[in-house]
Amino acid sequence: MKKSISLVTVLILIVLMFAGCASKSAEPAAANAAGKDSGKKLKIAFIGTTNVDESIKWFAKNAQEEATAQGVEFVAFDPNGDVQKQTNMVTDAIASKCDGIVIQCLDKTALIPALKKAKEAGLVVTLFGADIDPSGQQYRDFVCAPDDLAAGKLAAETFLKIFPNGATGVEIMGGAGEDPAIKREKGFDSGIQGSKLRVLEKMNIPGWDPAKAMSTTEDFMTKYGEKIQFIYCHWDNGAVSVVQALEAKGMLDKVKIISVDGCRAGFELVKSGKTSATMFQDMALQSKECVKAVVKIKGGEKVDPVEVVPWKVITKDNANFDPGW
Repeated sequence: MKKSISLVTVLILIVLMFAGCASKSAEPAAANAAGKDSGKKLKIAFIGTTNVDESIKWFAKNAQEEATAQGVEFVAFDPNGDVQKQTNMVTDAIASKCDGIVIQCLDKTALIPALKKAKEAGLVVTLFGADIDPSGQQYRDFVCAPDDLAAGKLAAETFLKIFPNGATGVEIMGGAGEDPAIKREKGFDSGIQGSKLRVLEKMNIPGWDPAKAMSTTEDFMTKYGEKIQFIYCHWDNGAVSVVQALEAKGMLDKVKIISVDGCRAGFELVKSGKTSATMFQDMALQSKECVKAVVKIKGGEKVDPVEVVPWKVITKDNANFDPGW
């Protein structure tokens, strides 16, 4: 009887031992399926456009927070508005054995060869803020961005309500070749087409630099004077400089201003009555969703390749929440 009990005990111990081994051997497999094997974290490169732009800092902050929450290694690059530097940084991300990149392209066509190399090297390519040119969209896995054409159209519609009988003004645009600037211009142009709103002149601002936005506004004021009845500025921090330039010349009360992005600076301008409106987009969502997409795709999950972030027109009536940055 004792022998049979002992035999049963031995058999139970053997079964438990094999079950434990099977459980342990399954752990690395499960972790590896999520791209996080026993000795390696996922590594994501964040490549913005320039840290001169406050929005890029906000994008980076939220991407970093999501990477931390996901247990992912995070490396941030700043190309300082230089397309070649940004291209080189994609190459650096490949060489550094990154698993994915989160990027906003300075030029929607110039970056295509670099993103192609990243994709071919096995990196998950995600874009925030704007999509790449259609000719290169097969080299990105995911994009989370607003429709910047819609932002331009909304700005035009808002101006048309302010000036139903027409007006003349100028346009302070973002960086040349950058998808948001291109689309915010095109959307505005299409929105005022056939109306009595007329743009006297427009200018791209390299790196979306607020200081350059101010000097351009000053040049426009010297050239056009009181013919400037409205100013459409592609970004809120640029609008801050536009307002300062107008205030210095005593022209602010004669000019209506609309900007884009919906940051705290833009909200404050609207609340104070110095600008008429800003277009709000949820930037925090965009960079966080890109990090999540890298983790999911590396884990074998399928994700919808495009997530469109809606715009919201912000005026004095609804500027009652914190945009976050």
